[in-house]
Amino acid sequence: MFSSSQKVLAGHCTGALGISEEAIQVFQIYNLGMATKGSMDHTAWRLFIDAVELGSLSKVAAAYDIGQPHVSRKIGELERECGGRLFQRTGRGVVLTALGQRVAPKVRSWLASTEQL
Repeated sequence: MFSSSQKVLAGHCTGALGISEEAIQVFQIYNLGMATKGSMDHTAWRLFIDAVELGSLSKVAAAYDIGQPHVSRKIGELERECGGRLFQRTGRGVVLTALGQRVAPKVRSWLASTEQL
C-alpha cells in the first residue's frame, strides 16, 4: 500500500519529530487518495460514513436514490485503497471492522473540515 520510504518517513516523524500516529494515518489516507485519483473521493467517503451511521448499504442507496450495487462498488473501491475491509457484511447490514473503526473518525474529521470550506 505504501512505499518503504513512506513507511520510514512515517516512523521517523512519529519518533524523532513527535508527530502522532493518528496524524500519520490521516496523512496516509489523504496521500492514498492523491496517489490513486488525484484527490480524495468525497462522495465515496460520504457514502462510507452514511453506511456507518445507517448500518446498511441498502439504506444508504435508498437515501441517495441510487442502486445498492453502486454503493457496494464505491465501498469496495475504498477498501482496495485502504488495503483491507472497512465493513463486516452481516445478514442484517454492515458493521465496522477494526480497520473501519480506525478510519471512520479520521474520515468524519476530514469531511467536516471540507464541508466548512
